[in-house]
Amino acid sequence: MSDVSCQKIHRNFGFSEFGILIFCCVILVLSTGVNAATPFQITQHPENVSVSEGGTIKAQAFVRMASGYSIDKLRVYWYNDKDKVEVVPSATGKDALTLSIANAKLASAGTYRCMLRYEKYQEMCDRFTVSVSKGSDSSTSSSASSSYGSYTLTGSGSLKILKQPSSVAATAGQRVSFEVIADGAPPIYYQWRYEGEVISGENSNVLTLSKASSANAGEYKVIVMNKDYAQRSNAAQLTVYGQASGSALVSWKAPTRRSDGSALASGEISKYRLYRYINNVKSLHSTIGASTTRVEINNLSSGYHYFALATVDTGGAESSLSSKFTVKIN
Repeated sequence: MSDVSCQKIHRNFGFSEFGILIFCCVILVLSTGVNAATPFQITQHPENVSVSEGGTIKAQAFVRMASGYSIDKLRVYWYNDKDKVEVVPSATGKDALTLSIANAKLASAGTYRCMLRYEKYQEMCDRFTVSVSKGSDSSTSSSASSSYGSYTLTGSGSLKILKQPSSVAATAGQRVSFEVIADGAPPIYYQWRYEGEVISGENSNVLTLSKASSANAGEYKVIVMNKDYAQRSNAAQLTVYGQASGSALVSWKAPTRRSDGSALASGEISKYRLYRYINNVKSLHSTIGASTTRVEINNLSSGYHYFALATVDTGGAESSLSSKFTVKIN
């Protein structure tokens, strides 16, 4: 078992303190909605585009707006990543999330990017490549082959990826999972890939690796398909650190009040989520059922490890994170 240290930090969230008891306490507070500082979230980044000279370059980003925020006030900037020059005038609203450039020229090829801004909050989309070739315009998207046949990868139609798989940082021996959530006309099929190669038999929306190791570290993607369309997910990276050598026991007190001061019954708590920070990058470590307020963190290498805890109510709202707490493995 490890030595654990943390600093007691009080935050004025307007409801009860949620303490993690590992020789000291930190505070976790249940919120009941999306963080007010995050009016939107990019749910799908633009795909790479291939087009023939004279054709139309089309790329699209998808967002989810937080409650109370209007997409009509969302401003979108599309620009060439090399010289940072806007390729179309910035605009607001849903239609601005689609880039369309007619009469593509060979000089139009390159790396592009978009920036989304809502008042003072902004997010950058991933870079994407535009390839322009000589000849007639055949398609503005690429094709994907799988055991289910050949599909056209498209950002529109009756299939969308609502939640992209997230990158994971883990210690050797830890169980890890990647998840994708899609919406479209059923049936929906899935095919996971590792470093571009098909992973045989992995055809559900969740890919689970029983033990992370240097052998399976790398890039994971999934092709999501139905009868008419297919979508390629963003890449999720698995980073694996060291060999496991220790464990730590963490316990906490459940919150009893919400931000408006009303009571929070134990039956309104659905679960807890434990997040881990590696190189200041946060990833979900584990989910703990509401019936317990303690968890043993296993497979930790020697050194310092950083975690934070959140609680989720039965309505699906996740709390703000607790202060980071430190686990030391000798």
